[in-house]
Amino acid sequence: MGIATLTDLAPSQENFLALAASARDEKVFESLFIWGDLQTRDYATELFRRGGTSQADVDAAVAARLARRQYMDGTRTYHVVMTESTLLSGFGGREVMNNQLRYLLEAMTTPGLTLGIIPATAEMPVVPGGGFAIINGVRVEFDDYEGHSTATDMAAVRRFNDAFDQLSNVAVFGDDARDLITAVIDAR
Repeated sequence: MGIATLTDLAPSQENFLALAASARDEKVFESLFIWGDLQTRDYATELFRRGGTSQADVDAAVAARLARRQYMDGTRTYHVVMTESTLLSGFGGREVMNNQLRYLLEAMTTPGLTLGIIPATAEMPVVPGGGFAIINGVRVEFDDYEGHSTATDMAAVRRFNDAFDQLSNVAVFGDDARDLITAVIDAR
């Protein structure tokens, strides 16, 4: 979300829902928030309500965001890498975050989903910046200082792919990722 204002959330989340319907393969990097498709209702609500928009807009945006999960049905692939700092944020307090992290542990068994966490102690191979999603290898969705942006130029897509590969190389996966998430829960 970057520093863009969080107003008129529902239409933008509905656009992302339509984009999710067309995605067969996604590579996602997140450095600030839990990836949207893996957010719990409470976490997404806490995130969206901070934008100063109406409760009706927040509710509609959360519904559209949660609807994206229907596509995580084992027929698509999702390669997701998040920094450990996404696990440590305090949206909604201890209970909301612990429930969110427990949901991540459950989601790790989703067919087609690979979840990696970059430990806080890892040496970052690139300056991570904000989150981005590479969709079907031909389109990148990302946030910058002007709000949301899309890149379809193949040179830009290759740069994002290269950054994703480098970030993936310092992430932990499987049991190591599970252990890291569990340690964060236990430390709260």
